Amino acid sequence: MTDAKPFFAAVLLVLGASSCSPLEVVPSNANTQRDAGACPLPPADIGMNDLAGTWELRGGPIASDVIELRSDGTFRQTIEAGTSFSYESPWRTWSLETPPDGTANIHLDEMRYCDGTDEQCMSVEGGAGDELLSDPCRHLVVRMEGEVVLSVLGTEGSQNPYLEQAPRGLALMHMSADGDSSPSLYVLQADNQ
Repeated sequence: MTDAKPFFAAVLLVLGASSCSPLEVVPSNANTQRDAGACPLPPADIGMNDLAGTWELRGGPIASDVIELRSDGTFRQTIEAGTSFSYESPWRTWSLETPPDGTANIHLDEMRYCDGTDEQCMSVEGGAGDELLSDPCRHLVVRMEGEVVLSVLGTEGSQNPYLEQAPRGLALMHMSADGDSSPSLYVLQADNQ
């Protein structure tokens, strides 16, 4: 009887080399060009200093959702949902992600997601729990557990009234819970650098 271990090792090596990782997520417009479909791209050299300031959610389901971003990578969120709920976070951390496709996202640790259900907005852990959301700029499905991810939009050529007059030519967009509706936007209100 021959030893089967070398045979099975060779089969696994061939199968592993010929298959893609099931965890790899590739946007549908995967290329290295500055192309993000329907989303106006931010400047190619966008940095954390460009995003520092006070941003207010427009078109969201609650009375007020404001995030104050500092260029040192910290932020604070203040929420007013009428008489039923108000919240001010402690200072938390945020980071900027700039993939090679020209898009940009910010990741806000433990930020509350108030563009969905009341339960998500009141969640102490932040994020959208295990709900799958759509990143309309990168054509990806994302899960925001313990964080909120916002797309950084440029405003050049935009037909959106919130974007046409946006300070610094930038806006921040929520991931979409419903692919048929327009996600809410944060618009810059004041500088806090």
